[in-house]
Amino acid sequence: MAARGVVGIFFLSAVPLVCLELRRGVPDIGIKDFLLLCGRIFLLLALLTLIISVTTSWLNSLKSSQVYLKEEEEKNKKRQKLVRKKQQEAQGEKASRYIENVLKPHQEMKLRKLEERFYQMTGEAWKLSSGHKLGVGKYSHFIF
Repeated sequence: MAARGVVGIFFLSAVPLVCLELRRGVPDIGIKDFLLLCGRIFLLLALLTLIISVTTSWLNSLKSSQVYLKEEEEKNKKRQKLVRKKQQEAQGEKASRYIENVLKPHQEMKLRKLEERFYQMTGEAWKLSSGHKLGVGKYSHFIF
């Protein structure tokens, strides 16, 4: 069955070259010439098959390398996202420490100074002192 297919392909591949030979004006083709022609066609087909297989494997390797490059790009993007996220977290921690250690004390001190100035301007400077409790001190044992 397979032998018939090979013979069929062999003769079908010879048909175009036979037509070309007949165009040239060589009407008397013998069996030997016909077999040589078929052999040349068979070699031509083998050469074309080799070229196609090499070319397709080369193209497939280029595609796989492009796929590999795409995978590498995706990995790099994921790494970059992770690094950016870590950097943002670090910057957020720095910002919160700065707010806690620098800005809040500075704002509290500013507010305290404004409050002191307000009380001094309104004449209520006594509100600025911490004061002391009654009944505590050196005269606490005397009752008036």
